[in-house]
Amino acid sequence: MTKPVVQTDETIQVVNRDAEVWLAIQGYEGRYEVSNLGRVASLNYARRKKRQVLKPRPERGYLKVSLTNKEHQSREWKIHQLVLLAFVGERPKHLVTDHINRVKTDNRLANLRYVSRSENARNTDRYLFKQRTRESN
Repeated sequence: MTKPVVQTDETIQVVNRDAEVWLAIQGYEGRYEVSNLGRVASLNYARRKKRQVLKPRPERGYLKVSLTNKEHQSREWKIHQLVLLAFVGERPKHLVTDHINRVKTDNRLANLRYVSRSENARNTDRYLFKQRTRESN
């Protein structure tokens, strides 16, 4: 079985749709879902009772979507925040979200985690060191 390729702004990700898991987004139950592959979908799209994947927009390197709650209030969310909220739970106040591979558009659950600010900074330093080493060779 071939895997379809999804291209994002900065990276190409191979996506196995059979392994995609969808969960409701807290506060938007029955309206939106997010997948472990970093996709966000609207439910009951145009009353067809069908999942419609939203097209994210880039902002400062991150991918964002706008969600509307039952009270018709709209809020923008970074997709990585929604993935972790649905699959891991709310972010503890003393932690930040980390893209493990440093690619801000790679919002797969396997690439996201909560870490301390100092751990996030160390990860960034390690990544930048590896990049500089590669460029100098």
